[in-house]
Amino acid sequence: MNAVIYPLGHAEKELERLDGQASLLCDPSLEALFAHCKSCLEIGCGNGANLPLLRQQNRYTQYTGIDTSEAAIDEAFRRFHDSEDTRFMVMSGASIDLPDSSFDLIFTKLVLWSVGVDWPCVLEEAMRLLKPGGTFYAFEPCNHLVEMYPSKPSARRWMNQWDEAACASGLDPFIGPKVASQLNAAGFENVDSKFFPVIATGREKERYEAIVGNLKCFYMGPSAEALGLPSDGELRRHATAEFLEFGPESLVMDAFFVSRGSKSS
Repeated sequence: MNAVIYPLGHAEKELERLDGQASLLCDPSLEALFAHCKSCLEIGCGNGANLPLLRQQNRYTQYTGIDTSEAAIDEAFRRFHDSEDTRFMVMSGASIDLPDSSFDLIFTKLVLWSVGVDWPCVLEEAMRLLKPGGTFYAFEPCNHLVEMYPSKPSARRWMNQWDEAACASGLDPFIGPKVASQLNAAGFENVDSKFFPVIATGREKERYEAIVGNLKCFYMGPSAEALGLPSDGELRRHATAEFLEFGPESLVMDAFFVSRGSKSS
């Protein structure tokens, strides 16, 4: 995965965030696919945060996780080295050194947006690696649909600047609705896509704080400096404060698209 820049990095704090995010963004349709497959490849597995949730559905699937980050793969191996039918490898999703027709299921979660212009190559590799009749699944962001109510003007302005800086670096935080078209172009069949909102009101305190906390870490953490945004300043201070403000009338929505397609049998 030849991203121009991966702004979130792979420091310990970010790897910890991935665990909470995996639970927060759990999709039953991916769990159902994993429950009925014999072999699975996760492209961009990070520290393996998605694996424990999937293992609850199927203990016996042969799982392979790849990522370009040695730090992430080292952490995944440390956590799951005793897990049967599990392996992790440092490898690019745009050029995967594994045999053709190896997997029943291949998936990415919040990975394609960070690959850069080579992201269609990931879909082409998935097509090659899938067994006939196998499924590719992608869970990707659409940041311009992120909402917080009542309005938080400083937070919104900061998020817009972050998204603009990400795009200028070759990334695509709006990639979610674009994936289905590229799946068709890559030759997948039975392609579909659906909007996947992750939403809570202020009355759901724990869930609301989890969603906002994940957004705050995403937009206000080390990624900001990596993208060239100021590490301090009035806008950032106001935005940080607004992220923390909420009451019973508040609402937050993070926004994603789930897309999938199958290889001809």
